[in-house]
Amino acid sequence: MKAVQFHKYGDPEVLQLSTKVAKPTPGENQVLIRVMATGVNPLDTYVRAGDFEEVAFPHTIGFDTAGVVESVGPGVETFAPGDRVYTLKTVTGGCAEFTVADQNYVGHLDKALSFEEGACIGIPYYTAYKALILLARARPGDNVLIHGASGGVGAAATQLAKARGMKVNGTAGTDEGISFAKDNGCMNVFNHRHRGHVNQLVDETDGGGYDVIIEMAAHVNMSNDMDLMRRNGRTIIVGSVGEVKVSPSNTMEKESWFRGVSVLSSSPEELVEIRNAIEAGQRSGWVRPKIDSSFPMQKASEAHKLLTSRKGAKGKIIITV
Repeated sequence: MKAVQFHKYGDPEVLQLSTKVAKPTPGENQVLIRVMATGVNPLDTYVRAGDFEEVAFPHTIGFDTAGVVESVGPGVETFAPGDRVYTLKTVTGGCAEFTVADQNYVGHLDKALSFEEGACIGIPYYTAYKALILLARARPGDNVLIHGASGGVGAAATQLAKARGMKVNGTAGTDEGISFAKDNGCMNVFNHRHRGHVNQLVDETDGGGYDVIIEMAAHVNMSNDMDLMRRNGRTIIVGSVGEVKVSPSNTMEKESWFRGVSVLSSSPEELVEIRNAIEAGQRSGWVRPKIDSSFPMQKASEAHKLLTSRKGAKGKIIITV
C-alpha cells in the first residue's frame, strides 16, 4: 500500500510517499480502516521533527483519519466492516491507504459529514471537549475566551461552547481569521497582534473577566490570561512552545487556576464520554468541521510547511488518500 513516511527526523522535506508498505492486520481490540483522508495537526509536526516521543523508522505520519472499516480484530463489538469512522490516534500511522487503530480511539462518522470533514474531528474536537467540559467544567452562560479561535481546536471549541449556551469571544492573527471565527460562532474576535486587544477583551465582559479561557499559546498569553480571568476563572492550556515568566501571586486573590490538557492521556471512560458527545453533535449539527486546505499524499510535505508557516489559521489542513 501507499503511505507517507519519514526515515529520519527533520523538516517537512523528510516526508516521502512510499509505495510498497505492507498492509497492516488488526489485532485484538483493533480496527483496520481504509483511509480516505487524514488531518494534519501541530502534533504531527512535533513527531516529524523529533520533538515528541521517539518513533521507529520508517514511521508513517498521522493521527486523525477518516475512512471505512475494512475488518476488525477479536474483541471489537462497537464497529463492523463497512462502518464510516474517524480516528484520533492510530497504531500504524494514519497517512496511508490502510491503518490500524485501537477501538478506543475510533468513532462513528455520520453520513452528513464527508470523509474530509471527518479527518478534522479527532484531536481538535476531542481536545476541545476535554478542555472545555471535562477539565474547565464550563457551564451555560459562562464567558469563554478562545485564543486562536480560527484554528482546528479553536473552531471546535467555539462550536461546542456555543452549542452549550456559553458566551464566546476569541482572538485570531489576521483579518481573514477574524472573519472565519465570527462566522463560526464567536460573538467578537480581536487581533492578538494588535496592541490594546487585552483591554478590548475585558470590555466585552463589562470588566468582569472570563470564566474559562482556552489557551493555544501559553508562552505568549499566560501573563495576560491572569488579568483576563474573573474570580474562580480557569485557563486550560492546549499549546505552548516556550518558557514564560509569570507571577503566581496574580492568581491568589481571584483564586483562578491554570491546567494543561493532553487528549492522548485520556482514560477509557473519558474517551467514551467524548466519543458519545461528538457522535451526538454530528447528529444535532453542532459538529461542523472547517477545512482550510487540502493536499494529495504526494504533497504531504507542503501540507506540513503550510501548517508551520501560515500567519493565520482558518480551519484544518487535510491530506486526501
